[in-house]
Amino acid sequence: MTSVASQVASVHYDERPHEWRAVHDPRGYQQLVDDVVSPPPADSPVWVRGHRMIVVSEHPYDPASAELTPMLLVAVTADCGAAYVREVDHGIVTGWVTNNPSPIPNAPEIPFASQGWASFPAAAVLTTDQVRALVTEYVATGGQRPSSVAWQASELMQ
Repeated sequence: MTSVASQVASVHYDERPHEWRAVHDPRGYQQLVDDVVSPPPADSPVWVRGHRMIVVSEHPYDPASAELTPMLLVAVTADCGAAYVREVDHGIVTGWVTNNPSPIPNAPEIPFASQGWASFPAAAVLTTDQVRALVTEYVATGGQRPSSVAWQASELMQ
């Protein structure tokens, strides 16, 4: 098993379509988390959904291996967000979405897919502080599904 200190956290922001940001030093993870939970700029193009895809592995992320790569997808708005974790075990893909046991009243609809064809369930919407905690835990544990929030099996897959 590779130590967390030798892991690379790679992030793709949907408002930056051809950019992957890679953080090699765990001391930079806090700034990465701050960036991830920040909503996209207000003047972003219409197609921007506030999605951030995070992969933690031994090497910077290679988009060619996308479908069988464990990852965390975070979708953020100005004051809340939701997350999806893709786990891969021996080629079997399992998806999980956040599950808020105390749903936010009038939670906004948050797109699950960057193309906008599906949304996270309303019960998946979390506060920004909860999203910050789960992203922090995800990168700190080397890409393990965070235990700081509840999860439910996802009917949707990324």
